[in-house]
Amino acid sequence: MLPLGVSVENSPLSTSDGRVIVRIVWGHVALPGGRASSELAGQSWGMSVPRSGYLELHAGATVVARGELCLHDGQLALRIMQVCGALS
Repeated sequence: MLPLGVSVENSPLSTSDGRVIVRIVWGHVALPGGRASSELAGQSWGMSVPRSGYLELHAGATVVARGELCLHDGQLALRIMQVCGALS
């Protein structure tokens, strides 16, 4: 288990394209293929506006991670529960 996660980064939950920006910051997931946490640290992601506590992160049509909404240091965050595909 490596320390990973994502949180909303200075971005309104409602944007013109219906997405928010998230940054990987904390949480725990098991990474396939021995990927190093440095590949993920600090990356930003577009995330659909939350509709429930369970969310997916996509890279194009590929689901790369799944997790749940939570609060971290008073900010909305996404705790990654599963890494599903290649991160690029």
